[in-house]
Amino acid sequence: MKLLGQHKELYDNISKILWEDWNPINITIEEGFPADEYDGYISKIFSMIVNENADARTIANKLIYFDTNDFGFSASKENETHYLQIAEKIIVIKNSPFK
Repeated sequence: MKLLGQHKELYDNISKILWEDWNPINITIEEGFPADEYDGYISKIFSMIVNENADARTIANKLIYFDTNDFGFSASKENETHYLQIAEKIIVIKNSPFK
């Protein structure tokens, strides 16, 4: 996906948030995992933000969906709260002015 300007900055910021705050299998690039490990998930969240104007609850539900369906984790109230906080961070950067 070739992104320019504000879209690239938004994508990169979403990537950073998901790597730092979501990272469901707790991996790091320093451990030898590829930097694009979560790109499929990042692009889905990016698309939800740009194309669907998704709100924080919708994004949090998508992260829970990824956890339960793609990684086999069970949903918990603690995860729901944590993922809502992550989604709210994403909404903040979406609404922030870009350089």
